[in-house]
Amino acid sequence: MVSKTHKVNIRTLLEKNSLFNCLPDDAFDHICSGISVIEYGKYKTIAGANEPVPGLLVIFSGRVKVFENDLCGNEWIVDTRLEGDICFETSMLDGKPTQAGVSALTRATVGIINKNLFETFIRPYPKAVEQLALTLCGRVRWALSLEYSRIGKSAEQRIAAVLQLLAQRNGTSLPDGRRINASLTQADIASYALTTRESVSRFLSKAGKEGLLKTQNRHIILASSFFKNTFCDSRH
Repeated sequence: MVSKTHKVNIRTLLEKNSLFNCLPDDAFDHICSGISVIEYGKYKTIAGANEPVPGLLVIFSGRVKVFENDLCGNEWIVDTRLEGDICFETSMLDGKPTQAGVSALTRATVGIINKNLFETFIRPYPKAVEQLALTLCGRVRWALSLEYSRIGKSAEQRIAAVLQLLAQRNGTSLPDGRRINASLTQADIASYALTTRESVSRFLSKAGKEGLLKTQNRHIILASSFFKNTFCDSRH
């Protein structure tokens, strides 16, 4: 059980996600009473790839990454999730282990909704099912866009394409370009682009000198000219 004060905070956080804000009050109260709240330290694994998941994960604070491991054991980022996002929705539907792992990129507080609780608010409410379907469609579209950005391109082109995708998906429009809202390390970008941190460092330095991007308070701002540069679309 959670305290009344904690319950109010949970509801406020859940309402940031369209999967929950369409629910009636009684369903919301049921979820808030049954949800488990857990804190994870930076870089701590929440669930490994191909492992059973603890439940539907709702991010209350911090940032987590969804990752896969290749045959050589290298870890590559598939996606990052921010406050209000969810994880493991596919496993909640089909009951199978997640194919990708999830770990905290920063100190993170998450809510975990177990399978039984998940079933009580998804199946009776068509609007929630519709929102879940839209979420899954978004995941598929993102995965396809990310895969396209990686195929048949040089390391520089992959880095540029990934930055463009991230700016378009989770970015803020500025008078002279677009700001990537997520705070990204060079290692994060390298993992997205299937390359090395050194390659990312060289690219950022070169693009910065050419006025195509700049870094401000650990956020990357892409100039309007960045999106017009041919490296975003060029192939070998």
